[in-house]
Amino acid sequence: MAKYDLRLQARELRKAGNSIGDIARNLGISKSSASLWCNDIYLSANQINSLKEKVFNSGIRARLLGAERNKQLRLEKIAKYRNIGSQKTRNLSLRDLLMFGLGRHLGEGSKKRNQFVFTNSDPEIIRAILLWLEKSFGVKQEDVFCRVFINDIHKSRDLLIK
Repeated sequence: MAKYDLRLQARELRKAGNSIGDIARNLGISKSSASLWCNDIYLSANQINSLKEKVFNSGIRARLLGAERNKQLRLEKIAKYRNIGSQKTRNLSLRDLLMFGLGRHLGEGSKKRNQFVFTNSDPEIIRAILLWLEKSFGVKQEDVFCRVFINDIHKSRDLLIK
C-alpha cells in the first residue's frame, strides 16, 4: 500500500480515537510516522478519557501478571530451599535437635509461665517441636495438649466452626 494511503488510514483511525501505538501496529508503520501524520488531529475529551482508561486497564493487567509471576517465583524459591533444608537436616544429631528446639522455643515460646508454651502455625515446625520434645526430654505426643486460636479478624474465613 502506498504511503499516502497509509497516511489517510492513519488519520482516519486517529480521528476515530485510536492511540498512536494502535495505529502503528494496525498499519505496520512506526510510531513516529503515525505521530507525524496525525499530529494536527485533536481528540475529544471522551476520546482522551477512553485512551487514558485503556492505558490504566493495561497497567492493571500488567501489574496483576507481574504480581502472579513474582508469586510463582517466590513459591518456587521457597520449595527449592525447603528441599535443600530437608536434605541437610535429615540426619540431625541429638545435640543438633536439642539446639534447634531451644532456638525455636526462645523465639516462639513463652518464658513467663511455669509450663512449656509454643506458638506456631506451620505444621512442619509443630511436628519438629513434637520430635524435639520426645527425643530431647522424653515427652510423648499423647502427653501434649494443643490449643488452636483463631484471631477475630479471621473468623469470616473459618469454615469448620459453626
